[in-house]
Amino acid sequence: VSDVLLFSSQYTPSLPDYGARKIIGEPRVTRYGNDANSWCTWDTTEYQSLDPQYTYTEFIEVKFAHAVYPQQLVLYENNGPRSLVRVRTPDPRTSEAWLTLWMGSVIAADPNSPIERGIQICGSPFPV
Repeated sequence: VSDVLLFSSQYTPSLPDYGARKIIGEPRVTRYGNDANSWCTWDTTEYQSLDPQYTYTEFIEVKFAHAVYPQQLVLYENNGPRSLVRVRTPDPRTSEAWLTLWMGSVIAADPNSPIERGIQICGSPFPV
């Protein structure tokens, strides 16, 4: 990842710790738990306690230094493992559509265990 283009939230908007830009470059997090070197979304627990129906999908849009034909995404989830539910890319054939490269669901996992997982991506017909 060479740049962060857009994101839904970050835990500390005014500080660099836990910021979305923490995912740029090589991974800096190698252990489970709270780590200021990782991107952490804003805590929505307060809203969920007020309205149990409240749901919100966090997202991050990134840029790579060179266009690639993605085949696999390797990620390290150090807190809240197995939370990734979708990987998409803008579809260059239209300015309004996204192409889903992978879709899953939140999977129950040991909350005290980091997860490194490789996700097989549906091949993109164009470089992203």
